Amino acid sequence: MFQRRRRTWQQRFWKSGIPMTLLGMSLGGYWDMLTQPPMAQAKARAAVQHRTQRANGFFAQTYQGKNGTCKWQIDGYGVLHIHAGTLEPTGGSWSKWGEFKEKIHSISIEGPVKLPSSAGYTFGDLGDIGEIKGLENIDTSQVRSMQGLFTGDRITGTLDLNSWDTSHLSMVMDLFAGAQVDQIKMNRWDMRHVSRTTNMFSGLQTDSLDLSGWTLAQATDLSEMFSGSSMRRLNVSGWQTPQLNYAKNTFQGMENLKSLDLSSFDLTHIKTDYHGYSGMLNGLGELHELKLGPKSVLHDSQKLQSAGLSMTSGNRLYTGFWQNVGKGTVKDPVGKQVWTADQLMLQYDGSQPETYVWQPRMGSVLVHYLDEDGKAIQQDQTITGRVTTAYQLPELDAHKYQLLQRSDDGLGNFESDPSEVTMTYRKRLGQVVAYYLNGSTGKLLDSTTTRGLLGDSYVLAEKQYPHLHLVAEPKLQTGSYQETERAVFFVYQPEQEELKPELPKPELPKPEVPKPEVPKPEVPKPVSPKPELPKPVSPKPEAPKPEQPKPSQPAPVVPKPTAPKPTVPGTPILPVTPETPGIMPIRPVLPIVHPHISTPKLTVTDLRRLTARNYTTYVGDDAPTLRDFQAVATNRQGQSEVVYLDLSQVNLRAVGSYPVTLTTGDGQRLVVQLVVTDRQVTRSISGGANDLVTGSGDGDAIDEGTVDEQSAVSADGKGKKRQRATPQTTSQGHTDDTVQPTNKVLPATGSAENWLARIIGVSLGSLIVILWRRRK
Repeated sequence: MFQRRRRTWQQRFWKSGIPMTLLGMSLGGYWDMLTQPPMAQAKARAAVQHRTQRANGFFAQTYQGKNGTCKWQIDGYGVLHIHAGTLEPTGGSWSKWGEFKEKIHSISIEGPVKLPSSAGYTFGDLGDIGEIKGLENIDTSQVRSMQGLFTGDRITGTLDLNSWDTSHLSMVMDLFAGAQVDQIKMNRWDMRHVSRTTNMFSGLQTDSLDLSGWTLAQATDLSEMFSGSSMRRLNVSGWQTPQLNYAKNTFQGMENLKSLDLSSFDLTHIKTDYHGYSGMLNGLGELHELKLGPKSVLHDSQKLQSAGLSMTSGNRLYTGFWQNVGKGTVKDPVGKQVWTADQLMLQYDGSQPETYVWQPRMGSVLVHYLDEDGKAIQQDQTITGRVTTAYQLPELDAHKYQLLQRSDDGLGNFESDPSEVTMTYRKRLGQVVAYYLNGSTGKLLDSTTTRGLLGDSYVLAEKQYPHLHLVAEPKLQTGSYQETERAVFFVYQPEQEELKPELPKPELPKPEVPKPEVPKPEVPKPVSPKPELPKPVSPKPEAPKPEQPKPSQPAPVVPKPTAPKPTVPGTPILPVTPETPGIMPIRPVLPIVHPHISTPKLTVTDLRRLTARNYTTYVGDDAPTLRDFQAVATNRQGQSEVVYLDLSQVNLRAVGSYPVTLTTGDGQRLVVQLVVTDRQVTRSISGGANDLVTGSGDGDAIDEGTVDEQSAVSADGKGKKRQRATPQTTSQGHTDDTVQPTNKVLPATGSAENWLARIIGVSLGSLIVILWRRRK
């Protein structure tokens, strides 16, 4: 019976097709595994494993319970879920879920959870609990004790506790003792009511911790607070500890700590028993920087105990002493106090708050600055720096010196033994040549050449010559040396030399009186008084010729504006009436009345003139003079005026056209051209290089002449070639007469053409053509 039933079940099983289906699925999966690439196989295995884990976690046994009014559970993934409510006081013992700590891999605070007044060890000694989420959901406003809250835990990520209310907190011993946390944020905690912080961070494994915002107004015991911690950076600046009595081993064994700021600590109330300073700074082998304040003394009042600052041994980088920074930096201290560790702890009294660092070993380099000949061009310099650090040598001004070579190839570090480096330079020089010329003769009196470094300033001195005076100071008398050579011209003139222009003599009647010794002016100044004449006598009707007066009669007045009357000495003068001071009166001249002769009005004419010609010379010739330019000047009265020649813009060693400025003492100014050409090349100057140039005191004027002649060159005794002068034309400053040119300048040849001759030539040509046609 049993066998029959088994056969029936087997038959039904095989007939159902389930075995074939399972066989096909197995074969298909195996085939897919063979044909899929390795990466796809790995993904497939991972997906199957993940689904399996989820299934196992879903059906796995969960651990759950109740803590106070908060329900908690540990799911299959190892997450401790704490729901809303209030936890019960721990009473200094482990929490209820501590017996399942091996099952916990992370914690999630999923509702508002209120911690009791005594919340010690709530999360303590859970081992590797991973990440804690929802810390902002915890209410700590009534907590007074957090002793051992996270002791012995290994927490990943950032533990942000700044949102917690710690205004009633008073006991925090062993808070993170022996814990390992990636990062902790708790610098905003209110620590005003905390009295003891013993072992609060003792043995904490973390990289850095910022507690700068704390105020420990009631703290009396900081013993072993950071003892054995692995922190490299610890910020306790700003701490106020007015009630502190014990600091035993507070920072002891922090082997990675490099700097410590105790400037705000009050250590003046430390007890003298064994709990006082014992080992406070012991075992800080990497502590290079220690900042002390006015009350952060490192010994008790009787100097029986000290903070136990570790002694440093000298090595290749440091001397083994502590040195105050002074006006230097932490890396390069320059303070005068150099102490051992014991001297620092016993002698520092807080009178001069300062930062102390390990004194670095210093090296020195002596730098020599030489030129190409091995001569020193600047005083040697010595630079210092920390040993093993790269040095940078001060170099000379690259504008003045060119660096050719240095003995260290541009690389080097400070060593404990002094070293030397030689730097070789080439000077960059500029040159200025001063020429001293006699402007009257064109003779070169002297020349001086000065040289100096580029950019340096120079001052050319004026020289004194007998009977000569400097016309004007050159523009480049002072300046700085440049890469190109500079030429400066000092032009001198004779002290008494005057050039008198050849003016037409006025046709005046010559009275039979002694000639005055003063020169005869052609036109009086407008503001100057008229010459005083003797009292006139009525002429006789029969006297036909005014130019032959009788000896007893005064000379007749000629009505020409350019002919002033001379003063006849020995003749009675007309009485003078009082006039306004400072204004020279103009007195009328009483003419002799003749029949059929009208008396013209007296006019005053400005006879100022400054005339000169352009001039052409050759490269290497002497400087031209006033005679070469044929410069002539007259003042308002027609008297000759001294002309000054300015050749400061002329380079006699280069071909070109240069402006030459002529000036007079009464303000007249004229610019002419000096053309410097090559002896082997005959160059025609367009526009009439030697045309007459005239000007007046009204400003600069260049009046090109009406005739452009070819240069007639003749060599003088000095090898100087001068040009033939062209006919002069003159222009007055204030006359109404104008001179119209009679000839026209041809634009190409410059030859003159007469209009009458042109008409005659055209007429003769036409007559010849007509006669020729009639002959045919």
